[in-house]
Amino acid sequence: MGLAIALQSWQHSRLSLARALPWLAIFGFTHGLHEWGDVFIPIQTAYLPNSAINILIVVQLLLLAISFVGLFQYGIESLRPLPGRWRLLRYLPLAIFSAWILYLFLPDFTLEANISNWARTGDIYARYSMGLPGGLLAAYGLQRTIKNDLTP
Repeated sequence: MGLAIALQSWQHSRLSLARALPWLAIFGFTHGLHEWGDVFIPIQTAYLPNSAINILIVVQLLLLAISFVGLFQYGIESLRPLPGRWRLLRYLPLAIFSAWILYLFLPDFTLEANISNWARTGDIYARYSMGLPGGLLAAYGLQRTIKNDLTP
């Protein structure tokens, strides 16, 4: 999905939604890589030490969060132009991602602690703080585009 959208976003389009397509491509690429981690990491447990597996789990979790930032940003960009004070909404995904990073990595972060509980917590917070609002905004943006740009 990410590659198809990235290639399509280079073409000219009259749709206002087309300017947000690079964010959707970021979501597609990074979320796809995150999902491949579910297949790749268990296979590597037979070949790599635990410290390397823990790093792969952290990278997989970061890919999930980055994918949801892309989806969230796509949803916001699909609502453009944003009037007045709503322009600051563009920075909300980055602010939530920063808070998510601080919450997960600052308090006594060690990779040798219970990594599965840590990763589960990070996954849940990423999905509820970035994935859910991003998906809702993307759906609303698509509905708005259909109503405003595609309805005769």
